[in-house]
Amino acid sequence: MALKALDAALAMAHSTCMNTVKDIQKAVSNLPKADLRRFREWFEEFDARLWDEQIEQDIRSGKLDELADEAIERFRSGKRTKL
Repeated sequence: MALKALDAALAMAHSTCMNTVKDIQKAVSNLPKADLRRFREWFEEFDARLWDEQIEQDIRSGKLDELADEAIERFRSGKRTKL
């Protein structure tokens, strides 16, 4: 799959010549439009996966328990805000 190839390419680039954010920015800036679109799609999925992993870790560790308890209490007491 193309996304796995991009993951592998980014890992290889990081371990060889793209050691800084500036190197990565330069490489991305030079991508043709079609490749930039594919890179953007890949990065959005990559970033979402990292976000999901962090949220899951925070849930498992109990880091969000207090916030969840507060939200449930506010809901039960009628202190809701319409979105």
